[in-house]
Amino acid sequence: MKERKQETPQPETGNLHANKTAEMATDELLRMQEEISAELKKRNGKITVTLEYNRYKGTGKAWVAEIDQYGKIVAFLDVIGSQKNGYQGEKTYELCEGKKYRINEVGSKSYDTRYDAIVVNGKIKRI
Repeated sequence: MKERKQETPQPETGNLHANKTAEMATDELLRMQEEISAELKKRNGKITVTLEYNRYKGTGKAWVAEIDQYGKIVAFLDVIGSQKNGYQGEKTYELCEGKKYRINEVGSKSYDTRYDAIVVNGKIKRI
């Protein structure tokens, strides 16, 4: 007659995490979600930048364009999020690690602030 080994039940890690998160407050969970998404974007080599625009200052436009090694605009980036409040607002763009960009945002009443930048180690560095 063969002997059967009794298997000891293994705890499920998913249930342990579910129990911990069920005890957390909603604001803690939202904060944790933001931190996790920021960390994932950093690991993917992408960061987000939010630019302000104001219809009555400069051209009233905010944009980000990818540029080549000579400073020529290759492509304009699509907005991933925007928020408008009357005549002013914010636009959010996603930038990739190692690429060069030309960034245009609100300046003073008569001109825009425009600069070239590169993303290095998850931070924007002006060039």
